[in-house]
Parts: sequence; structure tokens; C-alpha cells
Amino acid sequence: VSCVKMLSGERVLTASHDGSVKMWDVRTDTCVATVGRCSSAVLCMEYDDSTGMLAAGGRDP
Repeated sequence: VSCVKMLSGERVLTASHDGSVKMWDVRTDTCVATVGRCSSAVLCMEYDDSTGMLAAGGRDP
């Protein structure tokens, strides 16, 4: 895991070196969504609760 972002409503986003961004439900400790897949590490991300928009940055060539 390279980055963690707390969301409202008991949810957390994680970004990883394998290029994945996942949304987790902290009450049930389960992955509820995998958001896209980059070809290399995701190093940072930002999420807007009001629009549901996710931006992620990493080392894609």
C-alpha cells in the first residue's frame, strides 16, 4: 500500500504499488470496489465525496 485516503461513511481508499486503487468498507473489512488498474505503482490520490471523482497519480510510462 502506497497511499491511504479516509472517506466519509466508513469507507477507505487504498492505492498500491501493483497499480490498483481499492475502496474498503471498514465495518466489514471487505473490498467493495476496485477502481481501474494502472500499469505501475499508484503513489498519490485524491477523492471528492460530493462528486465521487477520483484522481490518482503514479509512474505510468
